[in-house]
Amino acid sequence: MGAPLNAQRPFAGALARLLVVLLLTACRAPKVEQRVLFIGNSYTSANNLAGIVEAMATARHHHIVVRAVAPGGQTLAQHAEAAETRAALAADAWTAVILQEQSVVPAVRASRERTMYPAVRELAEVVRARHARLLLFNTWARRDGMGQFGYPDFSSMQSAIDAAYAEIGAETEATVVPVGAAWTAARAAFPNLQLWIADGSHPTREGSYLAACLFYVTLFGGTPVGLPPMEGMDAATAHRLQLVAMSVTTAGSRP
Repeated sequence: MGAPLNAQRPFAGALARLLVVLLLTACRAPKVEQRVLFIGNSYTSANNLAGIVEAMATARHHHIVVRAVAPGGQTLAQHAEAAETRAALAADAWTAVILQEQSVVPAVRASRERTMYPAVRELAEVVRARHARLLLFNTWARRDGMGQFGYPDFSSMQSAIDAAYAEIGAETEATVVPVGAAWTAARAAFPNLQLWIADGSHPTREGSYLAACLFYVTLFGGTPVGLPPMEGMDAATAHRLQLVAMSVTTAGSRP
């Protein structure tokens, strides 16, 4: 004979509550949303930019897998021929691949037309064949420009870099991530922020964090405001950088 009806009811209630808990846990569990490959050089590897983006995503309960192939000084033309880069592209089912050109090449018309544009076209074909989204890391200019190439200051060099990424981005239908525009906005809004290290080229932690905010918004949408600061960065500085990133993306600078 089965258990009395009254004895079965507590068990049934407990089972129902357990099922509810399991369903809620499953709904809250992070899902694989992004598998991201960064291809670049020291502008990408400095301060572990990929790791900052990963930490931001994790803080918002997104699931992200990141990898960076970023030897110092590497151009996209070199990446297009490199066995390591080719192997990395084939190593996972990437949902997004981010291309970052060497810092000077986009600013020099002859260089970008001879090396950058053909490399982006070639790598874009590989990325598309793997059904991944193509992102272009529109980098920042040198703090003091490069007089030898006709750029006396940051702004003039930044304009040339932005134009290069916009041109090849439109041709390849890539998403251009406007990190350079964010640096321009940060300089205007918060002149005391230190975005470059002493060499006037590579980023400080603040510079990399600002770039990461742009990548976070591009990959996941939403707002960077409220994301945790990097280790050793005060919350007020992080908040200022988040506001800059948000102002750039909401202004329509992100395609």
